[in-house]
Amino acid sequence: MGFRLLGPHILMKQDKEVVKEKTEGGIYLPTTEIKKEEQFTAVITHLGETFNDMEEKDIPFKVGERVIYSQYDVKPVTVKEEEYLLCTETAILIVLEN
Repeated sequence: MGFRLLGPHILMKQDKEVVKEKTEGGIYLPTTEIKKEEQFTAVITHLGETFNDMEEKDIPFKVGERVIYSQYDVKPVTVKEEEYLLCTETAILIVLEN
């Protein structure tokens, strides 16, 4: 049983990238604990039906891209026992490129 994301909504997964601290000597150390509230990056997993009606060149982001989002414009939801962040296009502030 699947699901359909309606309208202009976007589902994202909280980014699990490890944040590293740099010592004075230039060595990167992974932090042992990252507070969820301090992470504002996510990976887009689903785009709503509104984006299906747009031409591909007009969509500002794609499924699989990492983004920085506004923490106040997302809502945590659980779909099929998976935790996601639900938002609209205005919550996405920056698309991160490699």
